Amino acid sequence: MNRQSLEELLNVPYTIQVREVKNKYIVWIDELGLSAEANELGDAYGELTKLKEQHISRMHESGNDLPPPAVSEEAAVAAGLRPYIPFAIKTGIITLFILIILFSTQLVITRMASNLPRNAATLVVRGFDHLGQTSTRVSEERMRDIGKKIGLLMKNVQPLLSEVEKSLEEAKENQDGLPMKSGPSQ
Repeated sequence: MNRQSLEELLNVPYTIQVREVKNKYIVWIDELGLSAEANELGDAYGELTKLKEQHISRMHESGNDLPPPAVSEEAAVAAGLRPYIPFAIKTGIITLFILIILFSTQLVITRMASNLPRNAATLVVRGFDHLGQTSTRVSEERMRDIGKKIGLLMKNVQPLLSEVEKSLEEAKENQDGLPMKSGPSQ
């Protein structure tokens, strides 16, 4: 353990108490058991300071430890809270940033929400327009393809349809019980 120097010990902040009794000032330091009395406060304080220096010097020379200064209730509370000050500052700053972020987000959402009906309607109309154009284009192309295929099919089916028509006409003519011709007609 490091021993304090005499100068450090003389600068320890002991609490000096004062009382005025019958036009005399009494000053004392409870922790050191020292007191002084004088008609003037300055004289009493000067005497107490001299006694304090002598007492601390004797204690230091003899190697005895001095009692620590008493801490007032306010000082004890302040000292007890002192380690938490950096934490409180950091917490306050973080809270401030979170509030700023939340407020900014709320503003952005509010602006987006106020434009939403207009934007949504625009998107829907554009979507249907696009969809209509696409499906119209697809439908026209598909109809052309189907038309071509039907045209080819009709070329191949036309002779068969003509045969079927002839067969139906012959069947009507032969309804009287005459046997039908077998095979294709010429």
